[in-house]
Amino acid sequence: MKVGAADDLEHRYMAKFRQFAASYGTFVEYTSDRAGRDIGLHLTQLASSGGKVVTPALVWFQMKGIPAARLPREAFDAAEAVTLSLQTNHLRFWYIAPEPSYLVVYVESSDQFLVFNIKTWISEELGETVLTTTQQSYSVSIDKKNILDDHAFGIVLRRNLVSVVRERLGAADDAEARRFLAASEVVKWMDACRQQGVSTRIAVKVWITETRTEVIFLSNPPELTTGSPLACTGNT
Repeated sequence: MKVGAADDLEHRYMAKFRQFAASYGTFVEYTSDRAGRDIGLHLTQLASSGGKVVTPALVWFQMKGIPAARLPREAFDAAEAVTLSLQTNHLRFWYIAPEPSYLVVYVESSDQFLVFNIKTWISEELGETVLTTTQQSYSVSIDKKNILDDHAFGIVLRRNLVSVVRERLGAADDAEARRFLAASEVVKWMDACRQQGVSTRIAVKVWITETRTEVIFLSNPPELTTGSPLACTGNT
């Protein structure tokens, strides 16, 4: 029995996505594909005592693949974004659904995933007109900088915890919830470093040409000299 090229590509990129995304949550799936979303992820966080805890954040992913024959590596390297055509009925569903939906595109020629909050794009570009338009499809461009990596999953988790934290804190707006989440990440990071016997320090950069200050958190195992940052590095 022959397996079509499109099916083979989907089989391969779904396996890659599952292997990578498994570190960040528990998968949620439909028994049949009827909702215009391929797979969900109930996001998790590392627990200070070891293992993981399930957060209240649940997100959905719609997966797409671009074969190398359609977008060769040279063309991808020369482009700033990749563009897909999406059906309007899918856009409508993602727009009105309460949970966020992310578009994940696998570019075969570069062997990497790009990620994009499609619900946010619909809200900003189309708004309520997506519910009444007679247009059958729309072109959506995803910047090549939107790589699905560890940093991207961290952003997805924090953004989808904001509404939960805001409600529990009785916060007036999302800004308060975001500050709380940022501070809690630093506390958990420092505690994890302490338990591993890793020293920490803070570097403050004051940008003269810009009205902002950057705070960088660094870590060093005891056997290394000061000033050799390792994996536990982050910005706020």
